[in-house]
Parts: sequence; C-alpha cells; structure tokens
Amino acid sequence: MIEIRRRKKGFTLIELMAVSTLVSAVSTTAFQAIKKGKESQCLNNLKQIYLAVTMFVNDNGGAPAAKLFPDSLNDSRALHNLLGSYGVSKEIFFCPALPQELNSRGTNYLWNDTVNGKDPGSLGRSTWLMTEMTAVNEQVAAPHLAGYAILYPDGHAAIGPRVKLPKVESK
Repeated sequence: MIEIRRRKKGFTLIELMAVSTLVSAVSTTAFQAIKKGKESQCLNNLKQIYLAVTMFVNDNGGAPAAKLFPDSLNDSRALHNLLGSYGVSKEIFFCPALPQELNSRGTNYLWNDTVNGKDPGSLGRSTWLMTEMTAVNEQVAAPHLAGYAILYPDGHAAIGPRVKLPKVESK
C-alpha cells in the first residue's frame, strides 16, 4: 500500500534562502544597470559639452574664460552661460548620478579654469577639462562604479580616478 504524507503548510529554510538569494541577485543587477545608465548619460553630457566648447574655440581662438564653479545660476562666467549661444541644452550640464541638491548653480560639473583661452588641442593628454564637483571632496564617494566622469581635451570622456584640482594662487 502506498502511503501519502501530507506536507506541512509553510516554507522550509532552504526554500526561503533560495528565494532570498534570487531576489538579492535581481535587485543588485538592477541597481548596477541603473548606475551604468546614469554613467553613460553623464559621459554623453560631457561629450556634448565638448562639442560646444569646440565651436566656441573655433569662433574665439581659445577655450571659454569660465570659472571653476559658478557663483550663481546667472554667473556670466559660468560655462553653461558662456556656451548658451551654441545651442546646448541646460540639462547637459548635470550629471544624473549626483544628488539634485548640487544643481542650484546651473551645473554640477567643474571646469578646469587653467585652460581658459587655450586651444584644447595644445593641451597634454593628462589635462582635464571638466569633472564632477564631488571629485573635490575626498569624504564623498564616487558617483559611478569606477570613479568620476572626466572630459579630456581630445574630446573623449571616461570614468577615472579623482583629478588634481588647479592650484589657486594667493594674492
């Protein structure tokens, strides 16, 4: 005679651990995909800014005389204002991986003001044009999986380590 045992209601510990592992793996993968998407958008923003900077250089003979970081949204030396006539959208001046609280001055990127007036083609490969403002604070974690978004004078943008900020001369 075949005996049929009835199973107790509920889940075993093994079943719960398997489901928990699966949910954890899916959520980790989704989190990394979202971070990668924001990273791609940030790099694309920097490349678009480079195109506008190139047009500015062609018209003016050198890079814009912009500030490292603007004093306000309407700062006349803010890069987003200097490049406004080149058809750039204001949205490209924001890395989507950075907190919205950092967007009050029209950008959350830093401009390397040591390149002002120079032809980007004459700058060294290790020179940077722009990076994210969180790169200045060693207490703040990098916004991307492998570091900070950096724009270089040859027009390529990449994720890399924290850049060295320009030295400010004291008066």
